[in-house]
Amino acid sequence: MDAEGPNTVAERRTVSVALDPERTAELLREVPGVFRTQVNDVLLAVLGRVLGEWCGAERVLVDLEGHGREELPGGAAGVDVSRTVGWFTSVFPVALRTGTGWDWGELLKAVKEDLRSVPNRGIGFGALRHLGTPEQRAALEDVPAPRVSFNYLGRFDAGTAAPAVRFLTDPGDPRHPRAHLLEVVGRVAGGRLVFDWAYARTVHEEGTVRALAERFTAGLADLVRFCLAEGVGGATPSDFPLVALDQAAVDRLVGDGRDVADVYPLTPMQQGMLFHSVLEPESSSYFEQLVLLLDGVADTAALAAAWRRCAWC
Repeated sequence: MDAEGPNTVAERRTVSVALDPERTAELLREVPGVFRTQVNDVLLAVLGRVLGEWCGAERVLVDLEGHGREELPGGAAGVDVSRTVGWFTSVFPVALRTGTGWDWGELLKAVKEDLRSVPNRGIGFGALRHLGTPEQRAALEDVPAPRVSFNYLGRFDAGTAAPAVRFLTDPGDPRHPRAHLLEVVGRVAGGRLVFDWAYARTVHEEGTVRALAERFTAGLADLVRFCLAEGVGGATPSDFPLVALDQAAVDRLVGDGRDVADVYPLTPMQQGMLFHSVLEPESSSYFEQLVLLLDGVADTAALAAAWRRCAWC
């Protein structure tokens, strides 16, 4: 923080940075398959590291914005949205790891798993905070308010210029207090990944915010180069929801995961076979029987003799 002053809409200023088209294309098309990530995972991994290095923290609290596209638990039965316009914005906090001393792969895996662990992508946080039981509301009121917000809007129509962006919880009144000290909003426009960093000139100097924004884009470019290097990649436990695996087990079973679509649990029969083979390694508790129907055998005696001979081989 550079100074103390009113953090109002009237004092808001914006610094814009962009990733070049080549790195943007690699980030969107090639990077996600390396660690089975979404674009948001990559962006937030870099954001967490940049903010953590700036403030010297192992984790940084950030408000994420959802756009109401999440599936509701149990489906949307009984929810009539026929007379609504726009989308339902959800806002929820996440504690991003900064990954001090980790390489990009380790940090990206950790951030990916943290984001996957958020129930229903955070849609329940606001609902419980305002509509939950008194105990739930009280518990969520004690959650610290993040000083940074992040919103990735996705791809806009192709064009030469990026459209104007409205920031999270923007009330329009210039006298109104801003909800966050820094608002980071990104989108792809004209083939470039563009990010606006909004701040209050009474709180931060432009040079401070511009340095953060440029370190963010430099970090994105560095992470892209890391992911596209030979031999880099891997899967994480959330990629295989049918089984309970830790990261060490995933690394041992599937390696980089490029050739593994999914991991299935043992069937009850397989569980029994495994149990008895471990309990009594020398025993033969299970037998397999293979039945074949042969048709058109003219000399059954010769077939029987041949089979007996093979059985003793």
